Amino acid sequence: MAPTKTTKTKPHGRTRLASDAAPPKPSLISTESLATAIARCKDEVAEIAAECRANNRVFRDIEFDIAGNEYDCLSSLTDLWDSTTPGGALRVRQIFKDPIFCDDGFDAGDIQQGTTGNCWFLAALASVCSVPRVIENICVARDEKVGVYGFIFFKDGEWQHVIIDDQLYVTHTDFDHAYESYIISDKAKYKELLRTGSQALFFGKSSSARETWLPLLEKAYTKLHGDYKSVEGGFTGEGIEDLTGGVSTKVLMTDILNYDRFWAEEFSRTNVDTLFSAYIIKKNSGLESRSDNGLVHLHAYSILKAVEVNGTRFLMIRNPWGQHEWNGRWSDGSKEWTPEWMAALDHKFGDDGAFWMQYEDFIEEFTEIDRTRLYDATWFVNQEWMEYRSAWPAAWDQRVFQFSLSTDGPANIVLAKADERYFHGLEGPFEYGLRMEVHKVGNGDDGETRSFVGRFVRNYYGRSISLEFPHLAAGTYDVDLMIVRTSTGNDSVQDVVSDVGAARPDKLLQICQNFNDSRAKAVNLNGAFDLLAFASGTQSTAYEQQIAHVAKINAKMQAKMQAAAEKAENDDGEEDEDDEEEEDDEDDGEDKLSGAVVIGLRIYTKDASATVVAFVENDVEAAEDDE
Repeated sequence: MAPTKTTKTKPHGRTRLASDAAPPKPSLISTESLATAIARCKDEVAEIAAECRANNRVFRDIEFDIAGNEYDCLSSLTDLWDSTTPGGALRVRQIFKDPIFCDDGFDAGDIQQGTTGNCWFLAALASVCSVPRVIENICVARDEKVGVYGFIFFKDGEWQHVIIDDQLYVTHTDFDHAYESYIISDKAKYKELLRTGSQALFFGKSSSARETWLPLLEKAYTKLHGDYKSVEGGFTGEGIEDLTGGVSTKVLMTDILNYDRFWAEEFSRTNVDTLFSAYIIKKNSGLESRSDNGLVHLHAYSILKAVEVNGTRFLMIRNPWGQHEWNGRWSDGSKEWTPEWMAALDHKFGDDGAFWMQYEDFIEEFTEIDRTRLYDATWFVNQEWMEYRSAWPAAWDQRVFQFSLSTDGPANIVLAKADERYFHGLEGPFEYGLRMEVHKVGNGDDGETRSFVGRFVRNYYGRSISLEFPHLAAGTYDVDLMIVRTSTGNDSVQDVVSDVGAARPDKLLQICQNFNDSRAKAVNLNGAFDLLAFASGTQSTAYEQQIAHVAKINAKMQAKMQAAAEKAENDDGEEDEDDEEEEDDEDDGEDKLSGAVVIGLRIYTKDASATVVAFVENDVEAAEDDE
């Protein structure tokens, strides 16, 4: 019997990080794109710096000019910035008296959240600070005199570099236009108190008055996603993935069978090869609402340490606000603290956002954990992406992906969607829940056999799901999946593009390009639908649209007249056929995106010869070939 599916593959990187004599430590996951992103980042920073020096200029990033294009830098394509607006944008040299990029290392205690809802990302940064050299490796290149900085981030399985200038938003406007100038009448004093140092910043800031790494890295991550609105709300595990290339899994506290075992097998690995964050999400939780015990609901917390002292288990937790702490047992000033315990846990009192909780209290108060595995130089990454057409009702689809291992060993199997934050506003009218099963393929007396290995079937609409195996035997494995499609009520991609019109051409261009980039890695698309091309057709002036419409009508009339002369008896049929073809053309873009989601299978193994393939439906390939 002929196979119902065929495969398309393309080469993927399996580059190993250089190993030291000492055992490897978790770092940035290595793919071919890591070395490429670092090299391009360094080269671009050097080129910009040389050009600026030759022209006696500091660098202005016209792609993300927060002073010249505040509207597009704050607001997403469809969601306007609805909070307090900044007081202006200043250069680093205008804000800081004696700026320094990093003062005495990258530390979680440096981090303070600003005026945006990105606690999840700042909590991720705080967690990653616990792993030596990771933040340092993300901050690839800079020229502080010229004001150009280069960073790298892990997006959809590949490392990307981002270049920014050194403009940062400040909270208070200039003296001549400030209400506070009636209170602080001296201009120099006004600048000193309200527009100088880290505390003058509108968004993320360092606890050090002169340190700049945090607001600049936050700005680079924001530029990657288009604007500050698009980085509001999220899960810390996804932020850690973007900073390290690790794999995050959400764990519900009520789903843990044995909490002692979870401590021994999971929390004991904190800062070794695993990072954790936590949330309180309950039925009636309000956004960042505060409980009487000091904890904040719908808010991200970093878990910085997990220790056991004299038989008592503790977690050190941090609020990215840099303040507002737990006030229960072992909170600052509580009766549990003695000089001996202060020394044993190396703790100092102070409302800096960091606090200790006994494990039993943590279990009682927090409802969810993000657990992110980090990987060292002995691991390899393989991946493949495809566009998948979801159906309703959802059903299991067998052998959508397949991977092969040449050796036994540990493995982490990740099923992911293209990151919608990257093209916020163009998510379309559906959200997609991921489920997967893994089956080992073998040969039996009656032909091919499949034996069940593992599954992820929880209702989860996050960016990715994963199955971690401490040991997976060599062989070939099928990945079955189910995509659960749910309506969100959002407009279609085409409607959003058409509605934006000519009002925000630069923003539309940016997000359409991001949308195209997220689909380009799918092996079964081959440029089947170009959103930029569709968008360009919506951006012409009314006069141009009228001229094009008249030309189209004239062309149709000439075609009909010619057809009538050649075959008069078929006039009606030809007209109906033309109308039908026109209708098909108008619906073409909508049909190509309706219910379609770009998904990828990414496997982390210690097998240099591992492979991944995506299975593509024959009818999809045939349609592409016809085009």
